[in-house]
This record gives sequence, structure tokens and C-alpha cells, in this order.
Amino acid sequence: MDTWEVHFRDKSRRRSARRMRVPLMKAAVLALLFGGIGAAAFMMVAGYPR
Repeated sequence: MDTWEVHFRDKSRRRSARRMRVPLMKAAVLALLFGGIGAAAFMMVAGYPR
């Protein structure tokens, strides 16, 4: 009985870690996207791409 409890506890831990990774990756992609757009807007206003 103890081995099954350990098995399912580990399985649950792996699943919860996977669920937490997805939103972090989505947030990182959105941060890069909006950061790039912000940097491009700043460079256009500052007149860098001449």
C-alpha cells in the first residue's frame, strides 16, 4: 500500500510542475513580444533607424 501512495504522490507532483511551467512560458513569450514592440517604438521616436 505504501508503494502506491508514493507512486501517486510523485505522479501528482510531476503533473503540478508541468501545469505551472506553461503559464510561465506564456508570460515570458508575451513579455518578449511587448518588450520588442516597446523597444521598436522607442527607437522610432528617438530616430535611431536612419
